[in-house]
Amino acid sequence: MKLTKLLIAAFLVLVLAACDSTTTGTVVRTEPHALHVTRTLPPFLENYPTFNHNITNATQVQNLYDAVLALPKMPLEKKYNCPNDIGVFYYLQFQQKSSTVQMKLEATGCHFLSIDTTSLRQTDASFSALLAKTIGVPRLVEDYHGAPVTP
Repeated sequence: MKLTKLLIAAFLVLVLAACDSTTTGTVVRTEPHALHVTRTLPPFLENYPTFNHNITNATQVQNLYDAVLALPKMPLEKKYNCPNDIGVFYYLQFQQKSSTVQMKLEATGCHFLSIDTTSLRQTDASFSALLAKTIGVPRLVEDYHGAPVTP
């Protein structure tokens, strides 16, 4: 009888946990309410301003997170040759209650988005445009003279 009650309790915990989020591959489908974004640049672009921005519009944050999950997956174990990679990276931290999902976007080269080191996604021009719009910049990468560079 005690074992039956214990099994029922364990089952209910699993059901309640499933109601809060669902798994998409290795990335958990959540409903983040905020996004913190920073950018790092290579040393030869030291004259560019630092970027450290918070987005608290939950609809925009959720739309971007959904777009991330819709990106095609890439094999983690494969080696990639990424030409034109000058080392511009965006770090995204999606926040939901007390949890955080961390991502790193290669804004040049192969334009990969790594998610908590467990998933690798291939971005495209429409995703880059959505991210740029969400974080309030005209483009993710600009050339040395300030002219936009197409990802």
